[in-house]
Amino acid sequence: MKALLARVFMRSFLVQGCWNYQGMQNVGFAFGMMPVVKTLDGNKKERAGLLTSYLTYFNTHPYLASAIIGAAASVQMERGAEAEREIRELKDTLSNPFAALGDALFWSTLKPLFSMTALIVGLVGSILAPLVFLLLYNAMHLWVRTTGFIHGVNGRMDLMRYVKRMDIPNLSAHLKRMTAVVLGLFVAALPFFAPLPIGGKVPWWLGILPVVGVFIVAVLVKRGVGLLTQVYVFSLLILLICWVL
Repeated sequence: MKALLARVFMRSFLVQGCWNYQGMQNVGFAFGMMPVVKTLDGNKKERAGLLTSYLTYFNTHPYLASAIIGAAASVQMERGAEAEREIRELKDTLSNPFAALGDALFWSTLKPLFSMTALIVGLVGSILAPLVFLLLYNAMHLWVRTTGFIHGVNGRMDLMRYVKRMDIPNLSAHLKRMTAVVLGLFVAALPFFAPLPIGGKVPWWLGILPVVGVFIVAVLVKRGVGLLTQVYVFSLLILLICWVL
């Protein structure tokens, strides 16, 4: 049983291996379910027909797809060929919410956060900057893939409790604030590493300007000032720094 589920889990990494405009990740989903379908009773034609039925439209975040595939595999092993309708409902119910949660956590939050972290490492002259990004980002997405699959195998209700405990919207909000802090550190450090004329020195007070700029923008955000005004203010501060340099 564990070996079978391990094969399903490894195949879930290829959910986008045959991405297409008609069914999106449908081929990847069917490919992940193939080891389980092969163990079912019935002739080869019946199993092929069941597998073909899983080629219906499927599209979700690739890192959370493993959780849905794990839940579908669990239902398939429990109910056999009669699980087709339940698996279709499972896909339709979870794919869109998981896509939104995954996009908010990974694309909009973790990638910018870890990218800025790696940039700061590179700014101080370390060649390990790309490795820092890869380690941080892959550690997070592999953990989500693995734990999501395990909870999916344990059943739909356990999967729902797992997603609820993660509280991805609240987690994403906290991480976005952390990204703003890291961005402020990066901008504050930038003048000290910027190219200068021969013999030029950066005055100590120059590093304070970006910090003040980030603080001003944060106040504008708190007061509900529009994004365009924030961009104008921050751009003027950057121009001031460049003029001083």
